[in-house]
Amino acid sequence: MATHLDGDAAEFSLRDLMAVFRRRRWMMLQAFLFVTALGVVFNAVTPPVYSTAAKLLVVTPSPAVAPIDLGAMSGVAVSSPQSTVETQLTILRSAEFARRRLLATEDPDLFEPRPEDFADPQEYANRRATYERQREEYRSHPVVAEFRRHRGARVELTYSAVPDTNVIEIVAESRDPKAAAAWANKAAFEYERLTNRFTREAIRTTREYLNEEVRKASAALAEADRQLAALKRATGSVDSAEEQAQRLRLATDLEAQRRETERELVGVTTRIRHLEERLRREPEVVVESQFVPNPEVEALAALITRKHAERAELIERGYHETSQTIREIDQAIAGLEQRRSALPATVREDRPRVNPNREQLRQQLAELRTQRETLELVRTELRRSGLPVVAAAGSPVDQATLAQLQRQRDMAEKSFLDYVDKLRDLNVRERAMQTSVSIVEHAQVPTAPVRPNKAENLLMATTLGLLVAVSFAFVQEFLDDRVKSAEELAQVTGLPTLGAVPMVRAGESCVLTEHDIHSPLIESYRTLRTAIHFMGVESPLRTLVVTSCNPGEGKTITSVNLAITMSLQGRRVVLVDADLRRPSIHYLLEVPGQPGLAELLTGDAQLAEVLHTTRVTGLQVIPAGVTPANPVEL
Repeated sequence: MATHLDGDAAEFSLRDLMAVFRRRRWMMLQAFLFVTALGVVFNAVTPPVYSTAAKLLVVTPSPAVAPIDLGAMSGVAVSSPQSTVETQLTILRSAEFARRRLLATEDPDLFEPRPEDFADPQEYANRRATYERQREEYRSHPVVAEFRRHRGARVELTYSAVPDTNVIEIVAESRDPKAAAAWANKAAFEYERLTNRFTREAIRTTREYLNEEVRKASAALAEADRQLAALKRATGSVDSAEEQAQRLRLATDLEAQRRETERELVGVTTRIRHLEERLRREPEVVVESQFVPNPEVEALAALITRKHAERAELIERGYHETSQTIREIDQAIAGLEQRRSALPATVREDRPRVNPNREQLRQQLAELRTQRETLELVRTELRRSGLPVVAAAGSPVDQATLAQLQRQRDMAEKSFLDYVDKLRDLNVRERAMQTSVSIVEHAQVPTAPVRPNKAENLLMATTLGLLVAVSFAFVQEFLDDRVKSAEELAQVTGLPTLGAVPMVRAGESCVLTEHDIHSPLIESYRTLRTAIHFMGVESPLRTLVVTSCNPGEGKTITSVNLAITMSLQGRRVVLVDADLRRPSIHYLLEVPGQPGLAELLTGDAQLAEVLHTTRVTGLQVIPAGVTPANPVEL
């Protein structure tokens, strides 16, 4: 086969291909079953891996809100720097985030108060109570509580960006489906808290700075008014009409700002009460109903797959299809199939999930309470800054000193009003601000594993089994240089095939005289005789040599039977046994072994003496004679 393919590959046809498959079918079947069984066993022994995902939306402050000029504070009083998705992914993938927040079971933003840090025991007690309350709120949060139950599970987290969006997907994979959901939700929950904490810290730091500047400006304005009033009282000075009008305008402006602050304070307080009432009505957990694959059906399918794998393994080990063990497995598979067909494919499942509205309401309440504190501080400062409209009467004062004090007072007044406006602008910006990251989708407990994909694995195993089987067949065929058919012999030698003789069963005689005249063996030699005859149509053959490369390949039997068939055709045939080393023709035809060819060649006998008549009419034999010591020289 190898020689044929190398010599003339263009002649390799579909018929030759099918012949290769027929010859190597058992080896191909074994290779296919072995690889397929490996795939089935791999499906059976590989533990299932479940996957689920939570999604975060990276947002920025709304462009619809016009920027507010805060002067020198514009770079400080902002909600948060505009962060790209890549930046958020870098933080999520950092080891610090995993250590400080993801794996934390206590609030990482809380610091336990110590008695030595407080001079007032009551202040320490209040701070301690607040700490314990916030600590318990964090620990009892549904996401944290669920994570604590599955903290020891082996979970693999992957953070990636959804293409062409500002969405970050947190994928968790684990052998425990509940652990996968718990870890994904914990990562999303902690990162949302972290980014919102950054935003709140920026607002709080800016507000503290502005509040301190408002107090300083208020104190400077009060001191300027005091000095100015004291100077006027000492000198008996009376404010001019223009000054009194200016002071009246200032007092009117301050009163208007105070009333506006009062109205905003009432609105914020009303909103706080409304949100607190909504928070009390919101349940901690909401239940979602959906149809999911029936777990009993999946369990039966897995059991059926294991039974099929067990059956394939037994067949590979040599069990017959009709054996008792195989029949019992077939019966078990049929029973499982019947049970599976009787069950519904899907069932309704109620899944509890954390109520996202409660966390949003808590964040809104925290922001509104901070605004209320700021408005109360502004209201207090405005009340304290009320100025008298008319100053004490007195004599005129030194104009230079009076002008200097008036300028100082005007500067203190302008500084105070500027910081009050900036504090109010900060509140407006805080209301228009959005959180930089928010959870848009919580991870759900998966119901079906993502790996192994049993159907895909089985398809790959069968495909690979076919490829291995075909490859083995061609490799074995390429390495096999035996000639197995008349066609291959003709292709290898380039010579025509005269005939094919069937194998003789053990115990049967190889000589045609011992067979029935219509036996296949006799017919095959008749075909060979006819082919030889047609080869000598133009120049009739009178001498025919039968030889081969190696001993024991059938030269003697072929020559004897061919001589018999030719003599049966009515010809006179002389059969010469030229094998001087291993003569055997005289045994097959039952004639004397000597004198023979050896004596004829040495001159010890004449031709008539070495010709022996056989039982077959027309057939004479010249045996080999006495075996000489040097057949090659003879």
